Amino acid sequence: MKRSRISSMLACLCLTYSLYGAETIRVGFNQTPEIICPPDTLIICDTTANDANFWNEIYWLDVTNQIKNLPETTVDISITAKDLSSGDNLTIEYELYLDLNNDGIQETLVKSTELGEQSGGLGWDNVLYNNLNGPGESRHFDRRAVLPALKYGFAKEETVSGVERTAIVKFNTFTEQNSFVNPQLPHGKHKVVWIVKDGQGNESTCAYDIQINDCEAPMVECLNGLHVNIMPFQFIQLWATDFLNSVSDNFTYNPFLKFAIRKCGEGTGFPLDINGSPQTNIIYDCTELGDHCIELWALDGSYNADYCQAQLSVGDTFCNCECSMGVSVAGNLMTWLDVGIEEAKVSLTGTVNFAPPFSFSDISTNMGVYDFLSIVPVGANFTITPSKNDNPLNGVTTYDLVLVSKHILGVEPLGDPLKMIAADVNHSGSITTFDIVETRKLILGIYQEFNNNTAWRFIDKDQIFSNPQNPFTDTLRESISVTEAVSNMLDLDFWGIKTGDVNYSAVANSFMSSDDRSIGTFYLDIDNREIVEGEMLEVKFNTSNPVQAFQATLNINGLQVVSVENSINVNAQNFAVFSDALTLSIDGAASFTIRFRALKSGNLSDMLSISSRITKAVAYDETGEPLDIALRFNGTNVTERGFELYQNNPNPFANSTEIGFYLPEASSTTLSVFDQTGRLVYEQKQHFDGGDHAFYLDSSNFPETSGLYCYRITTEFGSSARMMMQSND
Repeated sequence: MKRSRISSMLACLCLTYSLYGAETIRVGFNQTPEIICPPDTLIICDTTANDANFWNEIYWLDVTNQIKNLPETTVDISITAKDLSSGDNLTIEYELYLDLNNDGIQETLVKSTELGEQSGGLGWDNVLYNNLNGPGESRHFDRRAVLPALKYGFAKEETVSGVERTAIVKFNTFTEQNSFVNPQLPHGKHKVVWIVKDGQGNESTCAYDIQINDCEAPMVECLNGLHVNIMPFQFIQLWATDFLNSVSDNFTYNPFLKFAIRKCGEGTGFPLDINGSPQTNIIYDCTELGDHCIELWALDGSYNADYCQAQLSVGDTFCNCECSMGVSVAGNLMTWLDVGIEEAKVSLTGTVNFAPPFSFSDISTNMGVYDFLSIVPVGANFTITPSKNDNPLNGVTTYDLVLVSKHILGVEPLGDPLKMIAADVNHSGSITTFDIVETRKLILGIYQEFNNNTAWRFIDKDQIFSNPQNPFTDTLRESISVTEAVSNMLDLDFWGIKTGDVNYSAVANSFMSSDDRSIGTFYLDIDNREIVEGEMLEVKFNTSNPVQAFQATLNINGLQVVSVENSINVNAQNFAVFSDALTLSIDGAASFTIRFRALKSGNLSDMLSISSRITKAVAYDETGEPLDIALRFNGTNVTERGFELYQNNPNPFANSTEIGFYLPEASSTTLSVFDQTGRLVYEQKQHFDGGDHAFYLDSSNFPETSGLYCYRITTEFGSSARMMMQSND
């Protein structure tokens, strides 16, 4: 009987025989191997960036980007077969049909029976001309800078477990035949055929398609805060690219990405016009003055899409909507010391007659000035509301907690209504020990912001406090409302209150200096000694001289905090434990004891150091003047703070920002700012004395109005870098 490759046509033959009168025994079955074949196409999603090491020769054309580099991803192609007796009786081969020019035809065949002949390449186009067993055109896909014998070629890896044998399509190299990696195949529709045979020649086959797709949508970032005015023809047309700040995709290059735009809430999915083309523009007319939201969409070559939202302000400054000249509204945001508050957002919302509500926004200058020039319709009712919620630690230290505690105890009342509002950090309308607890958590780095409050609060400058010793008996006017605006210029001013700062030490604008000129040094004295890994040890930190408060970050290298030993005026609430640091905030000059577990052996003085990376290192003497903090071992060996770079403030910023740093001694210092491509966009060099200092940057130092930047400070004591964001939102 002629044996067929089609399993359904095989007959089952059972042979029996008798041996010396013994019972009949079944000795074999003529049955095809059992395999589970996927019924549908295997879909593989690629979310990775293109790998320049593979499928990157002059003959591989990516038709989407028109470059000689095919997009690819790692694939896992395998099959498992069963045999009634043992997996060792099975042999598995594969035929891999590839479409490598993305034309829908699988022109190239890789056969597992003919592997290892072209290390780093294959025989392209050996199918189109019925040359199934021929070499085809030799083409390389492995462009790694290695010797030819170390370049990848197609391979097959097999494993046996009982009656099962598994085969996987793999890459290996000529010199390492038994070292396998999953292959990287280009995007497209490919096909694999598995041929499984058992020891008796019975055969089963399994064939299915493999579709490799790009599944990663573009990452698009909007340009926020655009302000436009109605044109003389009483509308303004805006294009998708007007709102594009940056875009990137793992596969499709920027010139081949498509962009579309729509007004928020007017649809879903990638915006299309009535002809099915991308909707590339939107129009606003005289009925749509005010703030609006738009969606900016990006579509890649594989039809993956994503979007960002941007805020847009539509005005009519030039009265093209046949309006009369509008009312101008301006004002100042000032601290109690008459210092302007920079980078605060001021919102203006209102209504007029039966027209739709309108809204505008502005950012205060470094003088604390905001203005809306000729933009408010005559007769409108409107409300002005300032807000600012960046850098909640600005001006907030343990010394503020001392002053708040004295107020609560009646020893030294704050006296100033604005200071009392600042002390109410939990926004409860009172000042209690809960405010101290919440503020300390912020100082210690447990909180990143106030739980029930903003970093700044603003009060109408015309607010009258009926009881200056308790401002909470009055309703605080944190916005100003105007009815039927008729004046040509309205001057509406606010007091700015930095939450948690009761000694007015916050930096309100880029004209102010954040340099803390210390008048001396406060020491934490420690007995130094050798410690052994695994040892439990108590370390007592003795204070060197009387102070009202001190705080710091204690870096711990090779130590694990076990507990804080309670003592007078010190308990666990004065500390926060991190993986490599212990932050502390202590009123007075209280000594304290920490129990550690040693994670390694060494000298204690090498495992402890002071920094400001989480909680700023500073002490305040009995007159409230700042002091440096240092560790002193055995009374003489002083460990000073090293060079530190702080996060810029504010961040994100619109008009200006401050980049702070600490120098242990005088040093020449260089600030370098780079954009997202690594291009140097700004550099400044200056010599500073030891201590805290800052560089100040404004929008003129940046080539774009928004974006992500990296800044680096280089000193004689090392360098460090951080990221910052400029945004108009």
